[in-house]
Amino acid sequence: MKSENAVNDVFWYNCDMVHLKRTVVALIVLAAIVMVGILVIIFARGYRFNFGTRSIGSKGILVANSAPNNAQIMVNGKLLGVTSDNLYLSPGNYQVVIKKEGYSDWQKNFTIKGEVVSRVDAQLFSSNPSLSPLTNNGVINPQLSPLRDKLVYLALPDDNELLLEKNDGLMLSNLNSSNLSFFRQHNQLIPYAKLPAGLVPEKTHFVFSNDEKALLAFFYDEYDNLFSVIHTTTGGSLGGFSDVTLSYQEFLAKWWAQRGLLQEKQYDTVKQKVRRVLKQNTLLVEVSPDKSKLLYFTLKDAQLPRSIQPPLIGSVPTREERALKAANFYIYDKKEDKNFLLSVASSSARLERKLLLDKLSAQKTNLTETDWFAFNHLFEEILWYSDSRHLIFSANATISIIEYDGSNRILVYSGPFEKSFLATTSDGRIVTLTNINPKKNKLPDLYSVSIK
Repeated sequence: MKSENAVNDVFWYNCDMVHLKRTVVALIVLAAIVMVGILVIIFARGYRFNFGTRSIGSKGILVANSAPNNAQIMVNGKLLGVTSDNLYLSPGNYQVVIKKEGYSDWQKNFTIKGEVVSRVDAQLFSSNPSLSPLTNNGVINPQLSPLRDKLVYLALPDDNELLLEKNDGLMLSNLNSSNLSFFRQHNQLIPYAKLPAGLVPEKTHFVFSNDEKALLAFFYDEYDNLFSVIHTTTGGSLGGFSDVTLSYQEFLAKWWAQRGLLQEKQYDTVKQKVRRVLKQNTLLVEVSPDKSKLLYFTLKDAQLPRSIQPPLIGSVPTREERALKAANFYIYDKKEDKNFLLSVASSSARLERKLLLDKLSAQKTNLTETDWFAFNHLFEEILWYSDSRHLIFSANATISIIEYDGSNRILVYSGPFEKSFLATTSDGRIVTLTNINPKKNKLPDLYSVSIK
């Protein structure tokens, strides 16, 4: 009997030991899993072991991407990798340069903070842009539409063409990439033969309606007298035009009032505190293609309040400018509540703009056609690029591109072009007006410039 009890005791003892061992193993495995998880979290947050000091310290993460990819990442002059790489850097100030053969360098200064992710999205632009002709018979006084996606111009008859009415007159083109063939097909609004007799082509001017569905064409004689105004729709239906010489002022007054309402609607998309300051002190120039940023011109000094407090961590590192100074260009990022000064024009040119805008504001509805022409040409040398992260502008007989925070100003084209016209396409090309063979051609033509 005793032997049986002893056997039972041994059995239960062994069971308890097995259970204990399994429990210990399970606890060890669980502890290991927890430890690995903690290490992964610590690693992901940027903590690294420093072999020099034999200690663990937090690092910041720099996520570096570029288009095109596989570009060199230079940090403070040292090659640390290629895009797309994640770099773990100790807290501090760094100069980051992205380089690739055949492209202009991209660079920006970053303040790296521990456990904070900073992001680089570098768009690299070709050092050797290529040109392609969009027209062949000459273009006169091209004018962009308010949304910068349509273009109207005058084309003269070509004596060498048999079908004159197909390729001349008042022409309209769409700048969307899928419709660039319209340039070659000549989307005609009015044939030249049906335009007013006695017009001087170079003195012709155009004004779009705000919705771009209608257009006024102003024709002058050799003595600068306005003698005819034609109203037409932009749908491309041949013959759909009328003479409004005696009533065109009604269209201008209506469109000017609509323009003010449209600007207010765009400003209504930002937070109330910011909206109030923008409405009272600025003129909206253009909204970015993705609707997230506003390019505006200041008419008065003002202080732009914050709508996000505290400011977002890990956003664009460029220093903001919330103290607005009159006669300057600024970019407001609605998503991040960031505001940046954009230095793309001389002080004298900015002051001239302000004086004209003050004059137009005082006149309110009593605007003449010459006021409209002047207004249309105020901001024609600066416009958004298709990616909504850059702006294109012309200055000193060159075309440059700049990031929306005012950094990375890069010259992308220095060939011949008419400074009176500049446009972009939805696929990232520039459209210029130039005459590359003036000894043979009397008039300039439109060219697309590929800069990527």
